[in-house]
Amino acid sequence: MKKSALFAVIVIMVLLSSCAPTPTPEPTSIPFVMPTGDFKMSWDTYSSEYNSLGGILTIRRQGSKFTQTLVMSDKSCGTTDLTVISEGDEIKLTDRPGNSFGDYMVISNNGYLNFYDKQGIIYSVPPLDSGQAPVTECVQPQAEQNKEINVVMSVLSVESIGGNKVRITITTNLPDGMELMTDLKDSGSYWAQDSVTVSGGKLITTFGNVSTGNYRLTVTSPVVEIQPENVKAILGENGKNMAGDLVTFDQSLNSYFLEYTSNIEVK
Repeated sequence: MKKSALFAVIVIMVLLSSCAPTPTPEPTSIPFVMPTGDFKMSWDTYSSEYNSLGGILTIRRQGSKFTQTLVMSDKSCGTTDLTVISEGDEIKLTDRPGNSFGDYMVISNNGYLNFYDKQGIIYSVPPLDSGQAPVTECVQPQAEQNKEINVVMSVLSVESIGGNKVRITITTNLPDGMELMTDLKDSGSYWAQDSVTVSGGKLITTFGNVSTGNYRLTVTSPVVEIQPENVKAILGENGKNMAGDLVTFDQSLNSYFLEYTSNIEVK
């Protein structure tokens, strides 16, 4: 090859190499930093081997208090307190202190949530960002349209029926067939319970070994899921059709409950 042709080839090669694009460096991931103050973090707890039901678990720290909220795919949920085992580079927590299996959770320094028992690690899940975990709160179930029941109760009568027994009649607008629990206590050591069923808009509860004096009567409801089918149909899922001053929502059980108290005198 002539020198002039060789020189031309070299020049072209130099020009081509100078025009080649500069490779773009691979993006580096932002390292997880364990929060030091109040925080909220969420994980999808699904595991095909260990937890096929899954659910979005959110852990919160507010001051020295830790809580967890688990929201399932059907929107059922519950919130419970957590006990801190240790805190530092990692945070070790449990929702069942003192249980025989030694279960606990660890938020590791890479953001993963690790589940352990006394035999060691069970499984781990990575943290979710806010876009991946849109539902992290317990949403209080709302009453069905035109089915809300403003629950009322009132003591109608207190009757001594002999043999140191007392019969208490309570009126209510709860549906017939609903099962409730009644408690009777005095200021001393007397305490008795009775299971009752609503019939004809009334509860009739009877207690034995009752002396004359002042007592406190309490009526409470269990979770709605154990009620008869006709009662569940009226009260709605989780008891959401119950309302009024006697009704409260328990977030940890995701259910409505009622409690009625009245001071009574046995003569």
